[in-house]
Amino acid sequence: MAPSVITYEEAKEIIGVLPSVAPRPNATNLRVLSEHLEQKVQTIPAPQQSPEYGFLGMVQPTAIYALRTNVPWIDWEDPGAHPAAAATAAEQTNIKTLYDANKAVYDTQQNVRRAINDALNNAIPNAFRKPAGNQM
Repeated sequence: MAPSVITYEEAKEIIGVLPSVAPRPNATNLRVLSEHLEQKVQTIPAPQQSPEYGFLGMVQPTAIYALRTNVPWIDWEDPGAHPAAAATAAEQTNIKTLYDANKAVYDTQQNVRRAINDALNNAIPNAFRKPAGNQM
């Protein structure tokens, strides 16, 4: 059975509204924002990565996360648009089962990442965001 997918709406609800860094980001309000986000993503279950820390490894620096757990956070790879072909029905069933599980994990990761980005976009004023592309 494939793991259940956490939808974008569910992830967005869990993360909620992050503390704003307006009118200008400084060490204090950036730290508050960071701690708040870390507390929220830690509550989103990620059993394939860390049942105890959820999606914390996605937002925490690698060196800091490594102090908590001996298993590094790994971004799940996209399993593709469809499962691979197989020679027998039994092989096809096994491949489909693995594909469904990997797709559920990947979709959850993408939904959580999108919810984090949207929450950060709301918390950080436009003037302090990195411009898209090479528009420096």
